[in-house]
Amino acid sequence: MMKKSFTLLIIIFCQFSFGQEDYSKYKPVEPLYDNGGVDKFYQYLSKNIDFTKVANENDVIIGFVLDKNGNMNHIKVAFCNSIVAENEITSVLQKAKQWDLSNQKNNDFFICYKIKLIFSGNEVKGLQKTMWFRDDVQDIKLDKVEFNMSKEKLSNNSDTIYNTVGVESKPEYPGGIGEFLSFIGKNYKSPNDKNFKGGKVIVSFVVEKDGSLADIKVLKEAGYETGKEAIRVLKLCEKWKPATQLGLPVRCSYMLPINLVAN
Repeated sequence: MMKKSFTLLIIIFCQFSFGQEDYSKYKPVEPLYDNGGVDKFYQYLSKNIDFTKVANENDVIIGFVLDKNGNMNHIKVAFCNSIVAENEITSVLQKAKQWDLSNQKNNDFFICYKIKLIFSGNEVKGLQKTMWFRDDVQDIKLDKVEFNMSKEKLSNNSDTIYNTVGVESKPEYPGGIGEFLSFIGKNYKSPNDKNFKGGKVIVSFVVEKDGSLADIKVLKEAGYETGKEAIRVLKLCEKWKPATQLGLPVRCSYMLPINLVAN
């Protein structure tokens, strides 16, 4: 009999599409931060930035480079209205922990982040771009124009994959996240093997503009074809309500970690 006991955890994830280098064989994926996607990094910023010092900031753009061990180097903060805000953001960035690059297919790359920070109440969100380089990138050029997007420009970039934190409307499963969790719980079949001790499966997928799921990938599995089973279940999923940006439907990426606990 198939075991049905497991715990589910959903973490929003961004699959990057921006990049100056074309590594067709490598196909990079987003590194992890604090056991999650880039949303976990924004949570770190939200918890540690003193919002009284950034209250009047609307155009802040940060940049940094992840080395091959996941350390943040060449940290840069630009377009702050005050030196107080710049020092506060820089200090918090310098105290951030290492990123986890264990999900990378090839660890021979430096990863450059450019992020426009969005301060909303006591929460930090962001719009980001990433680039993969063979050599270290010490001179990070930050430009406000990179993050300007018109509807015409958006419609002409139909293949761009957005981050759920940055879009104005996130993709949504019919009935909400609770229904999605219920769907996974009802359909996922845990391994029928007495030696299975549980573990974690991490799967990423893209919610297309028509709401269908595509580009389903296993980033980590717990053996016993647990990743294959996650893909099978997601392929059964009905169409979502797509994400929107500037009122238009856009492609948006998610990460789904599934924690499996054996009976």
